[in-house]
Amino acid sequence: MNTSYAVTLSLVSSKGGVGKSTWAINGACAFADMGLRVLCVDLDPQQSLSKFFCPPQDIRNGSGLYEFLTLGELSAIRSTHFSGVSVIVNNDESERLNLWLAEQFSAAFTLKNMLARVRDRYDIIIIDTQGKDGRGQLQELALVASDIVVVPTTPDMISAQELPRVIQIYSNVVRGLEAMGIGSEQPPVLRILVNREDHTTETRNAIASIRKNFGAIARHIAVLRATIPQRVVWRQCISERRPAHRIEYGREDVRNALPVMEAVVHELLPHYGDLTLDGTCKAAASGKEGGPDVH
Repeated sequence: MNTSYAVTLSLVSSKGGVGKSTWAINGACAFADMGLRVLCVDLDPQQSLSKFFCPPQDIRNGSGLYEFLTLGELSAIRSTHFSGVSVIVNNDESERLNLWLAEQFSAAFTLKNMLARVRDRYDIIIIDTQGKDGRGQLQELALVASDIVVVPTTPDMISAQELPRVIQIYSNVVRGLEAMGIGSEQPPVLRILVNREDHTTETRNAIASIRKNFGAIARHIAVLRATIPQRVVWRQCISERRPAHRIEYGREDVRNALPVMEAVVHELLPHYGDLTLDGTCKAAASGKEGGPDVH
């Protein structure tokens, strides 16, 4: 993977409630705390990522996703209270973009082309998407623009049954790119991330089934070894507007958010395997560093 420009990572699923936005938020903050420059793009009309990084009353003020895609306004990129993280907020609550995209030639490349203008400014671009069954154009935009597609899933049979659908959405986009002579050498890789793992037998069986059924179905599809455990801190981080690894920053338990986030980041992007979260998180926890809390 070429790392001379930003690696683009999208969170995609065919259903809501599996932890896309939570991981997008925590992943962005983890990358930033590792010293990387991060741009977040919120394609989800629910605005979870936007509201974490910007005061809700400010989202409607100024440029956002709509102006970035339709007018090419780079002023839509906003700095945030979290050092190292910039964001393009979703200000398209009425979903006007789908109507605009329907009238554009090569609409699927709109986001990819716009991000190409700023990829040299960042190390990581994270795209959050809406849980959708593939009929939405914004999900296609994210897939076309991505180097890595992360598909969170909860370890239950209902969520596991949705995985073939999102893999089919991804495969359709990959085939479309290949038909145009794009991406045949290196299509975006897809990584399934198990979220909310607990110690129950049902969960263990579900994870085993996911690994068996989806772990080796194609060259570019795999199930991550690292998982996100079921812990209160992942809900707490949203309510406190602080990343989980700054709340649960110790290493005394491998299920704490700090080692968990490091494990996921290092597996997704092995070339960043030497970066850790310890220094920044300890400083933030002790109050020595100004935190990114949004008021």
